[in-house]
Amino acid sequence: MPVQRKLPDIEELKELRSQGLTLKEIAAMFDVSHQAVSNAFARAREGSGSSRTYHSFTPWKKIERQHQSAQVMQFLRSGDLIARGKITSPLAIEAYERWVDKLNELGLVVCYDPEAPPNAASQVGGFYYRIRRESDPPGIMQVDP
Repeated sequence: MPVQRKLPDIEELKELRSQGLTLKEIAAMFDVSHQAVSNAFARAREGSGSSRTYHSFTPWKKIERQHQSAQVMQFLRSGDLIARGKITSPLAIEAYERWVDKLNELGLVVCYDPEAPPNAASQVGGFYYRIRRESDPPGIMQVDP
């Protein structure tokens, strides 16, 4: 006899997440473990070919070790984790969205040059903000020539 599935399909799970429910809350709704819900999302990502790391979320080939702890890099990691459903904290999501909104409001983009000195974007250097150009593709991260 086949095992009865407790979780709904991934589309319904995504809808619940979009309503702000955490993985634990969804798990409680269906009387399953937090891990079961997490695994369902992981299977959906595997099937879509979107298993990525934050390295693929940034357009730069390499970020020097000394710049990995910059606050900009922390925001970029958060953005990737939020996109992958790994961060569900409303406070973390709000902080990331405020940062992106502020960049967009000011017409700024994030750039990276390992030689850039400490600046307003990064106390350790490397990252910097510049005014968005008309020729820039959408998004907050740009690769300067």
